[in-house]
Amino acid sequence: MKKKILIIITPLIYYSTMPDYSIFNSISNNYGSERNTELQVAVYKMHNTQDLITKIATEHNTINGFPSNLTINLYHSKYSFHKGHKPFYTITINYANKNKADNY
Repeated sequence: MKKKILIIITPLIYYSTMPDYSIFNSISNNYGSERNTELQVAVYKMHNTQDLITKIATEHNTINGFPSNLTINLYHSKYSFHKGHKPFYTITINYANKNKADNY
């Protein structure tokens, strides 16, 4: 009976300690005054895609500053990225146009 309980509880404990996502690859390219950044993100707990994108972008921009363009690719795991699978969700945020629009 104790083994059955451990078999059920162990994965639940493991899942509860996992982060919502992990940024495992970041590529940044500079072209003159423009900086483009692409993030590869493994998503472990999917609740709401838009909230998750906002959290990832905020964390990146807090640490690295605002790029001109930020592309976020969401994968189900690092394994799917390394095996060449396409991301299940991709979004590009253009901060250069947002700043120009805010100044006018």
